[in-house]
Amino acid sequence: NPSAAFTIDPLPVIVGVPALFIDNSVSPASSISSWFWTWNDTLTSLSSQWGNTYFNPGNYDLCLLIQDQIGCLDSVCSIIQVIPAEVKIPNVITPNNDGKNDRIMPLLAGVPKLTKFRIWNRWGQLVYQTQKQGEGWDGIYQGVKQPMETYLWIAEGLDIDGKIITASGSFILVR
Repeated sequence: NPSAAFTIDPLPVIVGVPALFIDNSVSPASSISSWFWTWNDTLTSLSSQWGNTYFNPGNYDLCLLIQDQIGCLDSVCSIIQVIPAEVKIPNVITPNNDGKNDRIMPLLAGVPKLTKFRIWNRWGQLVYQTQKQGEGWDGIYQGVKQPMETYLWIAEGLDIDGKIITASGSFILVR
């Protein structure tokens, strides 16, 4: 008997980011000849993979029914959780040149453009700012290693529709 399975790329599924659902089914007796993808009880595709871009966060039912060449069937259903676009920042930076958490930078999910990333020390002094994705702060301000303490940040980016996504918070610099 065949065994239905599929993978999702990328995970997590994010609002506005195309997701690809790929058949990973196996059939020891013969090859798989038919695929039936249903999304929220509606037949969506008859191919071995299917793509979709979700425009609203939420939980969506996705099922795959397969049939092999000798007529055996199997199905698998999964709830696909779609999360909103967001900007996140780790809560600790350890700039000790070990290659782990040496810089703090925004992690962008469904946000293709960073427009602002700023960091302030506890005295309200701006110690870092950038608009470039992939750049981050290394704990140095004006050539001086900054002390272990809590820092505040704000990040802003644009999602695929041009909507402004803003996040803010704090992190701890540990030396």
